[in-house]
Amino acid sequence: MLTRHANMLLAFLLPVALLFPVRSMRSSAALRSAALALVLGLVSVGLARVTTRAVCRTKKLSYYSRVGFTFLWRLPFLNRVSEPERTAVFDRAAAKARTEDARRVIALLRDMAKRGTPLGPDTILEPTRELLTTPGTTKGRAQRVDFALNETARAFLSPPSPALWAAVKTDLATAGATRLSSATAFLFGTTAYFFNNRRRCQRRRVSEPFANTRLLICTRSVTPTVIYAGGISSR
Repeated sequence: MLTRHANMLLAFLLPVALLFPVRSMRSSAALRSAALALVLGLVSVGLARVTTRAVCRTKKLSYYSRVGFTFLWRLPFLNRVSEPERTAVFDRAAAKARTEDARRVIALLRDMAKRGTPLGPDTILEPTRELLTTPGTTKGRAQRVDFALNETARAFLSPPSPALWAAVKTDLATAGATRLSSATAFLFGTTAYFFNNRRRCQRRRVSEPFANTRLLICTRSVTPTVIYAGGISSR
């Protein structure tokens, strides 16, 4: 399954890129191969979406985007900008938010930044859950949090602020200078950490609103550590 929207682009981005050099080669066979790869990529994306919807329908689950959850990994850029820039970004997002829940989340982020709390998935998720939970009920809590985060992401991204654009450019430059061996070494490092700490770790499902996410949580270590699919963080 494709769990991130950006991953859909990868299924046919390479075939599209190959079409340009193939055209200059004036080779009908190469052009047909590139076109076939593009069609197969589109079919793969379509099948992934169809099967995801079918599974959700079978389990009577709502099918909706969680792009706001993914966007939480972009928010740490606010830790590196000046206070006036950060205030301008929050003011702009709050003005564009279309729901009360999203405005409350943005206000929460603003308050966390003022208190000096580093903004990131680990620090944002639990306060957001508590903020949007109605006392005495848990029904619909996960969906409410996801919808609030989705709208929060839309408010920050429509259009992106100059500070966000600057952060994206910096990250792209850093990624371009990163050696492939560094990325693979990180993956091996997380795997090695698990096998070296199996007695202190347990695999379990986290509670709502992220009940469908499996995390590897090392709860018996001095500093509890969570290994996500994309990295390690201490809590």
